[in-house]
Amino acid sequence: MIRQIKITIDSNLKNVSLVETAINKLCSCLYLTKGECADIELCVVEAVNNAVKHAYENQGGNDVDIVFTIESDRLLIDIFDSGKGMEMEKIQEPVFDVDDVESIPESGLGLYIIRSIMDEVNYIRDHGKKNRLTMTRYLNPSVVRQFNENST
Repeated sequence: MIRQIKITIDSNLKNVSLVETAINKLCSCLYLTKGECADIELCVVEAVNNAVKHAYENQGGNDVDIVFTIESDRLLIDIFDSGKGMEMEKIQEPVFDVDDVESIPESGLGLYIIRSIMDEVNYIRDHGKKNRLTMTRYLNPSVVRQFNENST
């Protein structure tokens, strides 16, 4: 059984906390640990922030769609926007020494963090119309079964 929730927010950073609250609740319903919930929440917040800041250049009045899909063995989180697309070939992994706090950049780590935490990360631009960032987190199928049984 596939279950799906869609949230649409205006491209305003003040609305990101709404998404943060929703993903936190969803993760806790999936019987994930607090650490797993925090990791997934961080990735979603980073992705939505990037859509607002970079795709829409902090301009309100645009939709950011967040679609949470629970499949038998995974949680898929899609972030859609119609703003400026990412130039993936220009995005490079940040270079820093984890033992040297001074070398860690203050910004530009969002995609790096997302790729480090999630099991799969994919980005596509749909014929110049929509950006779609898909983040996948694999789940224990018994946990998903328990979720489905308890929510019907």
